[in-house]
Amino acid sequence: KGRLNNQIVASNKLNCMTGSISSSLQSIEEVSTNETCLQKRYHAISSNNNIGRQNAIAAAALTTTSPQIITVPLPVTVPSYHHHMHRNFFSTRVMTQNIESDSLSTNIATNSKTDSSSSNIIPSQDASKTVYATGPDGKVYAIPPKPLGNYKGKRHAPKLKPSIVAKRISKLKTTFTTEKSIRHSPWRLNLVCQFAARQTETIPDALLQLQYVNKVKAPLIHRLVRRAAAKAKVMFGLEKSQLEIVECFATHGTHLKRLKIMGRGRAGKKLRRLSHARCVVREIDFPLKIIQATSLNQRQKWVDLMEVALADKKRALKEREEVDLLEQQMEAMQLEKEKKEQE
Repeated sequence: KGRLNNQIVASNKLNCMTGSISSSLQSIEEVSTNETCLQKRYHAISSNNNIGRQNAIAAAALTTTSPQIITVPLPVTVPSYHHHMHRNFFSTRVMTQNIESDSLSTNIATNSKTDSSSSNIIPSQDASKTVYATGPDGKVYAIPPKPLGNYKGKRHAPKLKPSIVAKRISKLKTTFTTEKSIRHSPWRLNLVCQFAARQTETIPDALLQLQYVNKVKAPLIHRLVRRAAAKAKVMFGLEKSQLEIVECFATHGTHLKRLKIMGRGRAGKKLRRLSHARCVVREIDFPLKIIQATSLNQRQKWVDLMEVALADKKRALKEREEVDLLEQQMEAMQLEKEKKEQE
């Protein structure tokens, strides 16, 4: 009897366990079916929303009459980044600006590759804080306080298209100077060259910093940068405040081989090292620098440097006009003297 009772209890327990397992499997299947239904419904809703947004954009484009054509002096792209988006899947907007009759005219046009799922709109900005910057081509650009749009934090900050930056930089005027066979180690000379290349401001600031560098060859690099600036003034008429250092580096020259006396009657070889230095200066694109500024202080710094550069340019033009006038007067006096001598 005891054995029979134990077998009956065990069979009851097995029946209960199989029933609970079957019920749990049914519940799992129901949950999976519900999830698939929800996913299908979500995709359908999102596609309907995208279709509705596209229809609304098309209707708005059709209703607009006689669109105003605005010249594009400086196209600025505003990418709408997202933390889980791939770099190739972001929307871009082109904001074109130009000054006509002392009024700021802006137009926001969508690119052909714009993603309709992201509909970030650039809010209206304070026109009193707009900066009017003069480019190297002589055009005046109206730059709003936030030309690339609003962003939160520095991780997803919008940036200019690299193609736009490269295109503008390729049009800037550059000059270079070299100094060869410097009796100094290239490694030690590169310390001063790298310090000069890290000066991201104008050339007068770089020259001022190089005066206080406690290195033997710092005056040599100072003269090299000054020569490059003078060459740019002769070739293109650019002042020092309109230039920046792009490259400054030192390389190996032709080393002198000398005898090295060693122990135990042996002789080795040592090198008296020589180096070559090169400095490249380039014209500053102030509108580009102001747009690429990542903080208000940096933006204000470039605005102040632009004002100094414009003042120096005006002063240089005035001096050049005075020199030309004096040369014309001297030529006229010489002609009169020759006429008198002939008479």
